[in-house]
Amino acid sequence: MFGMDETLPNGIISNKKGTQVGLVDGKLVIQIHPANREKLVDVGSMMNKSAFSVMVDCPLSRTYDLFASMGLRHLPVLKDGKVVGLINRLCLNSKYVQEKTGYHLY
Repeated sequence: MFGMDETLPNGIISNKKGTQVGLVDGKLVIQIHPANREKLVDVGSMMNKSAFSVMVDCPLSRTYDLFASMGLRHLPVLKDGKVVGLINRLCLNSKYVQEKTGYHLY
């Protein structure tokens, strides 16, 4: 079974400008100053343009193989070129898959 993302420290940290970022109960938390909440940020330059994704009709076995072979943490699900979902490692937990689909992962 996969654990929490180990790249961030557990708890909240602050940078020199006072922005707080961290993990709280396994969820990423970012505190944004009220004056900056309406500003837009172009994240296109920071995105991985060659990211893996699957179509909505992709077999579960192929999705599982992608996670296992490529060491993925998240996998966008596309339909007609638009993101309609996101699969993470916990979604491929054998117990979760069995509950949702009735199939067993070995």
